[in-house]
Amino acid sequence: MRLPELEVNSRDREFRHYSRDLRETIVMKYLFEGLSSRELDRTVLGLDSNKSKGYQSWAVLRHYGFGDGFKGIFSGMSVYRAMEEIPSDGRYDVLYDILSGYSDYGEGKIEDDGWARGFTRLRLVNTRVNQDKFRESILKAYNGSCCITGMDEPSLLRASHIKPWADSSETEKTDVRNGLCLNTLHDAAFDVGLMTVRYQDYTIRLSRRIEDHMSESVYDDYFRKYDGVAISVPDDDRAPGKEYLKYHMDNVFEKCRTRCILELELPY
Repeated sequence: MRLPELEVNSRDREFRHYSRDLRETIVMKYLFEGLSSRELDRTVLGLDSNKSKGYQSWAVLRHYGFGDGFKGIFSGMSVYRAMEEIPSDGRYDVLYDILSGYSDYGEGKIEDDGWARGFTRLRLVNTRVNQDKFRESILKAYNGSCCITGMDEPSLLRASHIKPWADSSETEKTDVRNGLCLNTLHDAAFDVGLMTVRYQDYTIRLSRRIEDHMSESVYDDYFRKYDGVAISVPDDDRAPGKEYLKYHMDNVFEKCRTRCILELELPY
């Protein structure tokens, strides 16, 4: 996922008028639920949106720099998954700082006392550090190229967990054997269970759902030709763990609903 650029509006009157908690609630509902500024004015700020016309929430979002491209961008994701998508070059620190103050979204804001908030922030910062190290280890193990296509453009490569992050133990989350180097398209397909890698021989297996929901030409160009083909794997102890691949095949592959097709950014 490539995040839109932040477009900060220097006007801060509305921003300063509302508490930090309200401002961050506006942001979270905008990013994760895709609510419009009118809906945010009504549901978060308790305003008559027919009169406010959504301007209050709009001004708060724009002061942070969140334009139209951010609306619903993390829909369906956990906070942890969303944080994985934030580049670590410092451009999106404001976004990372907001997300780090939340537990899994949908379960509510964490208690806003110093210890609880500080502990959670520390835990999530450590998570980010570990994820950066995991990515570095994966790209190194696969010589900086996708194990399916050979693509070697770093910005289009993902360190994809085989056994999902949410299901993994702390040790498994950073185990290089629990990762594959994939391009962004095949990473998305693997993540939602539309493809897997057989643990017996490292060959690719495609879900029938892919073919049912895209044109034949797209299916041929981006998926069919890889079905049954062996991926490239490290020739040492960093090769994908068969226990992880078996977990993916048994618990992730073809378990998604039809809507997961929409999560693939297919080049129609």
